[in-house]
Amino acid sequence: MKRERKADLAKAQLRGSKAVRSLAVNYRKSDPYIHLTHGERRNLLRAAADLVGGWPEVRLFADAQQKAAHRVGAAHSILDHAFEQVVSRLHHYLVAKDIPVAILVQDQNRAASKHLTDLMRRFHERGTFFTQIPRLVETPLFVESGLTSMVQIADLCAYAVRRFFENGETDLFDRIYGRFDRKPAGTLVGLRHYTGETTCTCRVCKDHGR
Repeated sequence: MKRERKADLAKAQLRGSKAVRSLAVNYRKSDPYIHLTHGERRNLLRAAADLVGGWPEVRLFADAQQKAAHRVGAAHSILDHAFEQVVSRLHHYLVAKDIPVAILVQDQNRAASKHLTDLMRRFHERGTFFTQIPRLVETPLFVESGLTSMVQIADLCAYAVRRFFENGETDLFDRIYGRFDRKPAGTLVGLRHYTGETTCTCRVCKDHGR
């Protein structure tokens, strides 16, 4: 594995220093797992997803965005839209369960942390499009995911959602789907699939009541 990676890094030099850095970062993150076979890694993910799916106290919130539903070059607006949805839905849950305060903990991302911090401050001052957020404390706490187990679990859930919408993969998604927040009547509110004006008949959209 190490020989193959070394060869890949050498090939990446033909595409420039940015390609080398990106590949090196990916390899560094997965270095602790190269002693496992692909099957063993998949089984590890399945076991972690099963733990989440069987954890009654867990409530998941996510927002899946169809990029084609946004104007070209609107990367920040996609991120903003999804972040606002998750923040709003989390706050509604806190109110419904009478939980007085909560804090957002997020994977460290130098490219997005400043923007999301400013966005959260704006939400505190003006509210989101949907609600005020007095029960959410301050701005997100950014941490290195490699040092924080719960952020790694959140990454796994996000990965399962992404693979479901982009590739139709249901293995991991089915294991955690029951933990997304729902209204007492069963309507799905913890996960939304945004497609703009395009009609969608996926399982999530149907459970969401679209």
